Amino acid sequence: MPAVQLKTLLAPWLLPPFSLLLLALLGLLLALRWRRLGLATAALALLAAMALHMPLTANALAAWVEAPYFGQDASGERLPMARVRQAARLGSDHRPAEPGASSALAPSPGDAPQAIVVLGSGTLQDGADDRTAVRLTPASLERVLQGRRIARMTGLPLLVSGGVPPQGGPAEADLMARVLTQDFEQPVKWIERRSRDTLENASLSRQILAPLAIDRIVLVTNALHMRRAETIFRAAGFQVLPAPHDYASGPTVIDLGTLTPRTDAWVTSWQAIREIIGLGWLQVRPARDN
Repeated sequence: MPAVQLKTLLAPWLLPPFSLLLLALLGLLLALRWRRLGLATAALALLAAMALHMPLTANALAAWVEAPYFGQDASGERLPMARVRQAARLGSDHRPAEPGASSALAPSPGDAPQAIVVLGSGTLQDGADDRTAVRLTPASLERVLQGRRIARMTGLPLLVSGGVPPQGGPAEADLMARVLTQDFEQPVKWIERRSRDTLENASLSRQILAPLAIDRIVLVTNALHMRRAETIFRAAGFQVLPAPHDYASGPTVIDLGTLTPRTDAWVTSWQAIREIIGLGWLQVRPARDN
């Protein structure tokens, strides 16, 4: 079975809420023979479900994943400008940046990124009678906007990456390119439309860019996904300048509000746990071996 299909099948079993429901069920079964152990296991599952609904827990999980990128989103342009000034200056082979771009972007060919790679984050159907995915999710649109912002600041060419969703329809990358070119008049140099996950985003983008001797990229994805994405892209042979955005975590605050269950906190917890499991999997099976 292909790795992508295997991960798709296993993910619902490993992620909450189903994993916690299974743990609670296991506890009840254990209680038939070992009462204390079984009840303690079931109680643990219920407490974990409650905790994951709390903003305090969600923030802590997201902060652990996003920690390597704290301080890289401080500028109004939402680009890690300190790192750009240090290691990513425009080479003479790129077109000049648009008016308003940082004056720190001067030629430095040895370290200059050569392209921007924007990763998709899903598509949605548009209309109750149409089961085909025909528009980008809000998260995908945010990544598109971040890619455009950086392209306007630096003049670097764009690659968009994302394949055809399981339910069919146009490739995610084609929808991203359409938004960039038609709605924002931002040219897209390359379209990678076959990938089904981050591993394939990296390997298929590498197939496009390697023949052009491009291996230094600015990688665009949200901060919660960046840690895993950067690891995978580096394993694929890229030198990566991360450009994270849309941080899910913030300062730690303990009050009634952060201890009150909320649906959006559950979503953040779920996303963070998904990334933590993904990072753990990369420790077991490095990206180059998947």
